[in-house]
Amino acid sequence: GLIRLGFDDEAPTGILCPPDNGAPVRPNQSLSAFDGENTLGEWQLRTQVVNSGFGGGGAFRSWTLEFCAALTPESPALITNETLEVPPGQSNVITNTLLEAADGASNPEQIVYTILTPPAHGQLFRTSLNEELVAGSRFSQSTINAFNLAYVHDGSDTQSDRFTFIVENSQGGWIPTQAFNIAIDEDAVVNVQEASLANGITLFPNPAQDKVQIRFQSAIPGQANVRLFNLNGQEMLSRRFADTSAPLELSTAQLPAGLYFVSVQTEAGYYTEKLVIQK
Repeated sequence: GLIRLGFDDEAPTGILCPPDNGAPVRPNQSLSAFDGENTLGEWQLRTQVVNSGFGGGGAFRSWTLEFCAALTPESPALITNETLEVPPGQSNVITNTLLEAADGASNPEQIVYTILTPPAHGQLFRTSLNEELVAGSRFSQSTINAFNLAYVHDGSDTQSDRFTFIVENSQGGWIPTQAFNIAIDEDAVVNVQEASLANGITLFPNPAQDKVQIRFQSAIPGQANVRLFNLNGQEMLSRRFADTSAPLELSTAQLPAGLYFVSVQTEAGYYTEKLVIQK
């Protein structure tokens, strides 16, 4: 048979025989011995037959252990959820002036967003990793704070877009489904914070046709690894430069028109910037 047995130091009765009424019982030894211990790890079940009044023995085929506590975790709060404006066919950064969640105990890295439904007319990118974010993808508030979350419109004849998400913190608190709205507007201003996203490189010309130069805003020592990705996250070009003292040049003649991400890995750090190719 199935026995469901719960232990609670404050239960009104001790262990009954047989313990099959499903009610919590008071253990022979207080559960306070486990205070401060981690529930993760290997647990063993030991049984002892003190007085069998049923004329026979038996064995456990399987058992599970569930931890219960009268604890309500602090949930994060959605401080800001404003509309992002994006020019048609272009991109813009989602900053913490548009989207921010917080609580009284977690740092921005511990405030985690999970995308439920991605945008229908564009794509979301974690630009520091050239990573497209899809349904189920997760990113933290620190990603937003560092200007590393961007939306790219697909150029279609649409006036709006959106994605939905939930927010969780490290204590298990959460915010149920929310929507982040995006307005497609020819007069939209690309966020000036986006310049700091590239953090030290400029592309010229941009838009480009047959070639593009990568220029550093300050001297960078050593070599550089340059990779170019399309909007689907596919690597289209890869090249290593031994010297970064002069502008780095890539041939883009073989690439179709569209929006790309150029990433540059150097001894000084990792940089990324958008590139538009026109034919």
